Amino acid sequence: MRNFICHLLLAACLASCTTKPIVISNSIEPILMLSPGQNFEFQISPWVSLHHFVYHLTRENEKQLRLRGRVRILDKDRHVMSDEFRNALQPVFAAYKPYIEKDLLFDEALQKIGRSLSFDGHSSLQDIKLMQSLKNIMPIYLDEYWPQHKQTNQSLYLKLQPLLEKYEATMATRLANAIGSSWGKEPTRVDISIYANWAGAYTANNPNLITLSATDPEVSGDYAFEILFHETLHTNPFGEKLYTTINEALLNVGVKNPRLWHNVLFYISGKITKEVFGIKNYTTYVTHTGISKRNQAVFDLIQMAWKTQGTFEERVTQLAYLLKTDL
Repeated sequence: MRNFICHLLLAACLASCTTKPIVISNSIEPILMLSPGQNFEFQISPWVSLHHFVYHLTRENEKQLRLRGRVRILDKDRHVMSDEFRNALQPVFAAYKPYIEKDLLFDEALQKIGRSLSFDGHSSLQDIKLMQSLKNIMPIYLDEYWPQHKQTNQSLYLKLQPLLEKYEATMATRLANAIGSSWGKEPTRVDISIYANWAGAYTANNPNLITLSATDPEVSGDYAFEILFHETLHTNPFGEKLYTTINEALLNVGVKNPRLWHNVLFYISGKITKEVFGIKNYTTYVTHTGISKRNQAVFDLIQMAWKTQGTFEERVTQLAYLLKTDL
């Protein structure tokens, strides 16, 4: 009964916020949904989910290599794997082998693959060997995995949707004001994928593209909302403004801290989420994951700078001087 109700809710939601006709059947066509405030265009695509699934399967298959950022494959995905799918994986492993030591977040070639699959399916992939391997395994993936993967991806969207209905407009305005920047003209594409990367979410630019994992436990519930807007600060023009302003301020006072911009990003997205939710005991993502505790001195200084009144630039300048004094 619960599953039936969820499907009815999803159908109603999809019908009200789509940008393209929705194909509910087991189809290769992606599902596209505009967020209530139209700041995001969510996508559930078999090409995107297949890409992340087999990328991590390929890395798992290379057990002899000490690869950083491995993502654990779900037991249920491992247990339902047929001999046919295993056999079809061999050319996929060969196609992905040049990429296994590269990072989905930092490697331009992998980012280009992700953008191609998100915006064009497989048709614009320049790596012909990889394109053919994905094309060949897709029918088996659609049959064996996609119904469950699609449902899991949709479940994350269903959890995000009421939060976006209630808080998106306020959060979007507050975030833009906090950085002294503005949203782009087009909605930001957000791929919900069965797997993403080691962090559970990552962002590519030109064009902006956020990928959220539907299965990472750290990107679930209210944290999915916070991480969505955290990743938004990685998109441009927000990301360029934040990165440039902070690093110029550090340069002006002669201090080096290459991770400061990201710690500030964590702080701002968490602080505003907590304020918008209006939940005093809401534990922000950096506290929940222990990131702030591992960098407590820096986060204490960020908090001190943000207690002062002023523009983003003025607070960043204050932070830079606090860091210099603290050294």
